[in-house]
Formats: sequence, structure tokens, C-alpha cells
Amino acid sequence: MKSKYELTISTKYVPDWTYVEAVRELFQNALDNELKNPSNKMGFSYDKASETLRITNKTSILEVDSLLLGNSTKANDKDTIGKHGEGYKIAFMVLLREGKQVKVYNYGKREIWDARLIKSRRYNGEQVPVVFVEKEAFWKSTPSEDLTIEVTGITEEEYNKIVKSNLHLQDDVEKHEVKGIGRILLNEEHKGNIYVYGLYVCHKPELKYGYDFDPCIISLDRDRKLIDTINIVWETSLM
Repeated sequence: MKSKYELTISTKYVPDWTYVEAVRELFQNALDNELKNPSNKMGFSYDKASETLRITNKTSILEVDSLLLGNSTKANDKDTIGKHGEGYKIAFMVLLREGKQVKVYNYGKREIWDARLIKSRRYNGEQVPVVFVEKEAFWKSTPSEDLTIEVTGITEEEYNKIVKSNLHLQDDVEKHEVKGIGRILLNEEHKGNIYVYGLYVCHKPELKYGYDFDPCIISLDRDRKLIDTINIVWETSLM
């Protein structure tokens, strides 16, 4: 049995977002799930041959009410990156807008979610993201993770750009830990870059080093790209 959930998100929203920002949001959600529950390990893999990227959590499940824009369990949690209840829904829309395929294997609920762009009768033929949920889906074997988000159509070149925006995917990152604040990044390629828990936010050319802040230190806006410059100057001076 399949159910259909039409999301009220225009494809014109966040026009400057690409697959890089979209994957960042999916990765952010997976990291937040692990931050809230360390046993809920997140995972990440990329298969070059099938151009498929997978982001997983060990024990997470998605409820259909999480498809409501603004619905979030992290709104008042200072230790998580995301708080607005928009991220993964907007990520789905952007990925679909860029011609990628998005599926969610919600094994913990025995469901498969298939996201597509559909011309909506309700909105005069405007394209909106729609999630088709197949309930009581069948698995030939038990997956090792309860939640897998699968994105197909990510080329090797695109994946390399995703890696550059994500410290978790990079090898040999030289850093100095500052307890309670974050990490000073010493590699030349990170100079001036601002990250929050390993995820790229913006570039400040006036900075001598790169900085990776803990989520409780830096509050991001809904676009995830704007940070108060005065706040940045203060926090980097503390570090």
C-alpha cells in the first residue's frame, strides 16, 4: 500500500542551493541524530560506478509528520546543528530540482519513501516535491541500519565537491582543539573557512586560519550561510 504526501515547497525556494548544500543538510541530520544518541551511529558511503551516495543512521526512523515544514525535535537543542525543521525537506526538493533521484529506506518503520517532483493540481500546475510512502515494504535480508537515505546521480566530480565542503570526509586535517568552542584548522586550504561541526558554512578572507565551531557556539540562519561577523571575530579571538 502506498500513501502520497505533497510538500508545500516551491522549486524556486533557495535558488542558490545546489546538491552540495542539499547533501550538507542530509549529513547534518545524520550527525545530529548521533549527537543526541551516540549509539545511533551515522554512516556515509559513495559508489562511483552507480553514482550513488548513501547516508545512514543505526537506529533512526522517520515519521511522516516530520514532512511538515517547521516540524522539528531539535528546536531548543543548543548542541545540534539544525533547529528549523526544514533541512531534509528542502534538501529533497533541491536534489530533485537538480535531476537526482532520492529514496529513503525507513527500515525501522518497514517503509520505503520515494521522492519525486510532480505538477500539482492544487497549485495550478506548479512543480512540488511529493513523497510516496510504501508501507510494509519487504527486505530480503535485515539491513544493518534502520535508516538509509539514498541519492542517485551524483557524479565523481560532484562527489569531490561534496568532500571539500565536509571535514568528516577529508583525510589529514590538521587541527588544534579548543575545549568547549571548537577547532582551529591549520591546513592552508582551510584558511578563512568557517565550519560548524565539520560542515562548511562560509568563507571569511580576513581570517588567518580556518575554524570549525561546536554547534552550541555558532547559531546559523535558515540559509546556513550567514553568521554574525562580530560574533565570529569574538569567538576566533577566544580561540
